[in-house]
Amino acid sequence: MRFWPRFVLLATLFALLAPGFVHAADDEEDEDDDEDRKELKEQLKILKDEKKDPQERRDAAEAIGALDEDVSKKAVPDLIKLVDDKQVRQSVIEALGEIGEYAAPAVPKLIECLKDPLVASDAAWSLAYIGEKAAPAAPALVEALKDPSLQQPAARALGMFPAQAKPAIPALIELAKTSEKPLVRQNAVFALGRIGPDAADALPVLRELFKADNTPYLRMEIIQAMGGIGAKDPETIAILEKLLDDPDAKTRQAAMRGVAAMGSGAGPLTSKVAGLLSSTDRATSLGALSTLQRLGPHAAPALPDLAKLVRENAKFRGSALTVMRMIGADAIPTLEELAKDQDEAIAKASGNVLRSLQYLEKKKKEAKTEAPQDGEKTSTQPVAPPKQEEF
Repeated sequence: MRFWPRFVLLATLFALLAPGFVHAADDEEDEDDDEDRKELKEQLKILKDEKKDPQERRDAAEAIGALDEDVSKKAVPDLIKLVDDKQVRQSVIEALGEIGEYAAPAVPKLIECLKDPLVASDAAWSLAYIGEKAAPAAPALVEALKDPSLQQPAARALGMFPAQAKPAIPALIELAKTSEKPLVRQNAVFALGRIGPDAADALPVLRELFKADNTPYLRMEIIQAMGGIGAKDPETIAILEKLLDDPDAKTRQAAMRGVAAMGSGAGPLTSKVAGLLSSTDRATSLGALSTLQRLGPHAAPALPDLAKLVRENAKFRGSALTVMRMIGADAIPTLEELAKDQDEAIAKASGNVLRSLQYLEKKKKEAKTEAPQDGEKTSTQPVAPPKQEEF
């Protein structure tokens, strides 16, 4: 790795902070947007021209999908119309998937495509990439689970909108249990984990699968799914607790993701994760911080360990304070103590987060106690938060 002299880094920093540089960066970004819009216009022209070579048109669809979503989303209406064009329909469907959530208007058309064996798999994958906005496709995707060629993408897509995927639970359990394809099992497990406690019937199957199958990625998915489903299941909690001490770093990471998926049910496992903050393995420490951040207010039992990290590890101090900010009001007493620390850097950084939380709590109380009376107009002018020092 190349290390630059300090004066070069400082000069670069001052340049970045200079107003002229900011304006130049904005101008450069505008130029990039203009280039993307020009590219979109040119590629759409090629794609819509039926006299062009079919491969050239398919390449144009691929190019559209590769553009920034803020630009490519403007092509969605044209792409929807082109789904019926047999020369380019597969490439067009894939482009809609690349555009992601902005391609939501195409969902009804993609549902129709699930009935066409030639493009059904592409349509299912695109619905998965569109994500939760493709929820209206849930009934069709449940039906698609019966088709071996569609089981993997259909299961993945159903996991993206778990509330609507509940009718698929029996079929997903059966796939996780009996499919001979590891990727089908993995995506079925993913969907079950996303559905959560309503998929509790899957827990015995997942435990048996975890014991019997040594496929690494499947095992990682099972660990995380057990956390999402079994927050109130003593056997699941015991398994995750044991896996948090596993000598394999990837297994520990998966167990932490499982704990994060438990949310308010993480309970005693929160303290177990907090103990990993002091791990000599950097990835494990970072994984513990990420897990506690995802738990938010439910990570309050970790406050003593987070305070220790703030005091003893300058590299992780900012991350630990970010977790405290996510914990919220329960972190205020701990932050008050840290803000009095004799170490100026610790006191300054902690005081910054403390003031931020106090301000947020104050606004919450005001919102509860000063609700507008009937007919009373409320101001829409935003209130600026208190000035904060960087840490």
